[in-house]
Amino acid sequence: MYKLTLTLLLYISTLNCYAQTKGHFNITTNPSSATVILTEFPDIQKITPASFNDYKPMLYRLRIERQNCIPIDTTIHCLPGRIIDYHFELEARIVTCNINSDPAGAQVYINDNKVGITPLNNYPIRCGINKIVLISPDNVKWQETFVVNEDTPFAIHHNFKWITSANNPTYSQPINVDSFDTDMDLYDTESDKSFGGFGAFGLYTMIGSNGAKGTSYRYGADLFHYLRVWGESNNESDIKGFGLEGVLPLDMDKAAFYLKGGLVSRSFEPLNTNGRQSIKFATLGAGLSIKPSPHFQIFAEFEFGVYDEEEYQETIDLWENKYNSFSSGGGWIGIRVAF
Repeated sequence: MYKLTLTLLLYISTLNCYAQTKGHFNITTNPSSATVILTEFPDIQKITPASFNDYKPMLYRLRIERQNCIPIDTTIHCLPGRIIDYHFELEARIVTCNINSDPAGAQVYINDNKVGITPLNNYPIRCGINKIVLISPDNVKWQETFVVNEDTPFAIHHNFKWITSANNPTYSQPINVDSFDTDMDLYDTESDKSFGGFGAFGLYTMIGSNGAKGTSYRYGADLFHYLRVWGESNNESDIKGFGLEGVLPLDMDKAAFYLKGGLVSRSFEPLNTNGRQSIKFATLGAGLSIKPSPHFQIFAEFEFGVYDEEEYQETIDLWENKYNSFSSGGGWIGIRVAF
């Protein structure tokens, strides 16, 4: 018993010593969504808020980067058996802007601070959201709110003589302050947005095989790409049908994998008869959707169909007699327009 107790204590002590050799540290930034790179290990990159667990106790050099912000190069400590939190405030990058008016001599205010008169060229301005106000020599006021991006030149030319904004365009695109979310990240711009999502409503067309001889066509609509309703036709095999499907997507920004399942009712004209019959299938399949834009998608999928167990055996016999080479598998490619 003494030896067993001693062995357990030694084992626990060994585990504790091993645990003490590892450290943990967390990195947060304001604004968030910055990239954290370990300088000695450039393949390790995380997005803030980021956690680094079970790292060897030592000094680590970090580089923290974010669009429209000045990068930070720093060193942090990783201590054995401890969790240390580090927080960094990111400063906006400074770029230059050109602000002009007709007539010249207008007072220029940036974020309620008077900075000069027009023409104002190569003036430093921070990236992010900025309110620009111009007051002409005869006291006419004009103002707009803009998002300044480090990758896009920022320029304004306002003509006080033109009344309508349609005939008085700015070089940089103003934002709609009425619908603007004041709680959003001040450094976010349109370039940060992705093509995630499927659109609330979609129309699509597909070409492929439903398992019978000849080319089959489908055309339908869907809601959020989750619920599909479609029609089907195969002129060579004289098959018409309609279906209802549910789709379970795994969205990955500009692409998505998905599983699907549903019911299909197909009508056909049996051999040596004049009336059409219908037969039901239960389907199960999967596919891949590529989204080059938020409103246009290209997809490919496959499916397997089995006869509905509740279908009359006589109808099944008529189907198999006419389509003895029918395959339970089918494949499709298609395009979808989303709204």
